[in-house]
Amino acid sequence: MKEKMVVIIRTVIITIIISALFVIAGDFKIKNTGVKEASLIIYGDTIASGYNPFVEDSKVYLSVDTVKKFIDEDLFFDSASEKVIITTEDELYKFTLGKNIATKNMNEYDAKSYCKMVNNTAYIDMGLVKDIYKIKCEYDEETSTISIDKLDTSDIHLNYNQVKLYSGLSTKSDILETLNIENTVTVYTESLKHNRWYKVKTDSGKIGYIDKKAVTVDKKQEKDNDEQKNEKQEKLMMFWQYGSNLNTLGEKVDGVNVVMPTWYAISDSDGSVEINYSKDYYNKAKEYGYEIWPIITNGIDNPDLNTKQVTSQIMRDEQKRENLIRNIVDIIETNKLDGINIDFESMESEDKYLYTEFLRELYPMVKQTGAKLSVDIYFTGYIDRMGVGKACDYVILMGYDQRGNWSKEAGSISEISWVENNVSSLINDSKIPSNKIILGVPFYTRLWMEESDGTLTTKTYSMNNSQEFLDKYNLTPNMDNISGQNYVAVELGNIMYKLWIEDAQSMEKRADTVLKYDLAGISAWQRGFETEDIWQILKNKLKEK
Repeated sequence: MKEKMVVIIRTVIITIIISALFVIAGDFKIKNTGVKEASLIIYGDTIASGYNPFVEDSKVYLSVDTVKKFIDEDLFFDSASEKVIITTEDELYKFTLGKNIATKNMNEYDAKSYCKMVNNTAYIDMGLVKDIYKIKCEYDEETSTISIDKLDTSDIHLNYNQVKLYSGLSTKSDILETLNIENTVTVYTESLKHNRWYKVKTDSGKIGYIDKKAVTVDKKQEKDNDEQKNEKQEKLMMFWQYGSNLNTLGEKVDGVNVVMPTWYAISDSDGSVEINYSKDYYNKAKEYGYEIWPIITNGIDNPDLNTKQVTSQIMRDEQKRENLIRNIVDIIETNKLDGINIDFESMESEDKYLYTEFLRELYPMVKQTGAKLSVDIYFTGYIDRMGVGKACDYVILMGYDQRGNWSKEAGSISEISWVENNVSSLINDSKIPSNKIILGVPFYTRLWMEESDGTLTTKTYSMNNSQEFLDKYNLTPNMDNISGQNYVAVELGNIMYKLWIEDAQSMEKRADTVLKYDLAGISAWQRGFETEDIWQILKNKLKEK
């Protein structure tokens, strides 16, 4: 019996030891004795221990997830290429795990250090990125604490002596320290939104609260942004043109400032681009004083290209994205373009955020050339509208194709209320500033034909086509209050014809939407579909404010 008990006790002890070993193996542990695990404070807030920052050879390492959550939500880790990718409006950085060689704006440089993989998690040496993020990163060995602070709110002198640092948001709370003019503090403007108090960190490392009057935070950047937002800007009046036909370009249109011919398209999954640039068109447009922002599509009009598959292959491959970006930049510089218009359609929903990343990587490179980046935006599952809105100069809302040849019922291709709802969503839900939104409007509509057996067909009608249809059958349209357009229906034989008309009245209402929401301007698809009176109407309307 005694021997049996010994065996049972041994078994229990061994089981406990094995279980403990499994738990330890599952925890975050770094075997290197030169590595020090640390607690973490970012912008005055203590970060949960699960993020596992550490210090090694005097270098501070934070996980990619930590940096993405608390410092840069747009940080991207490309697991396939093992690259940490950081983008700003002006710069594109790529850091390869385990290598000192990094790239800035696609040019290699010696980074002197590198990011690394630890326990299947990518870590960033914060010394590599502190200047990019304009932060300072300090390690307090006594408390084993890493502190990350913004440079523009660090080392700020006090306005007067005898400033009390309180432990809470009340003068009745404990006084942690008394500060004088020679002292400096780090102010955490984002950590606490309060009318009276600032959350601060002192020279000695104490964190508490001081009266806002005791310190002056530089709000110059905020003022600059507000002034830029309130600055009166001329409304953009633009058009797309299919191809480069000079007859379609026609005479100079007074008020138009940008033209967008369909010159470029992705032609292969390696990021190659088909080029249909026209020097004659370019020279004529420049003679008219137009800026030129040609379209680059993802090959949607090429019947021999599997657009969805090819686009997906590019979006999912960091090197292919870079190849495409290099080609776009080369096109801009070679052809002396003023801008480029990205129009990618029919993409995989799974590539939604990869498309955003592509635009983030493209934007600083286009900005380096001095050109503008505009992106056509749709209310569809494969576009991350909020992300796209931050990764370009302008988004162009496709304010049409509400219905098309896929529709099971006749109706307007662009009801005014539908357009306004989409504009409002971009501003309020996607948080895109109104002065970055250009409204795309149709110079065309659709004639719907309903047969007696319920069969529905449709064809595209230009403004002139619509007028010819009205004249041919001596029809007088009436205002349809739902769509905000003139509407006509007529039965001819066994077919009911329905037409929601784009004309001077509908264009005035679309221009009213631009003014109502203070959008950047208006862009029309496409040149050659309009009647002669339309441009003057748009010009006069857009100058009302």
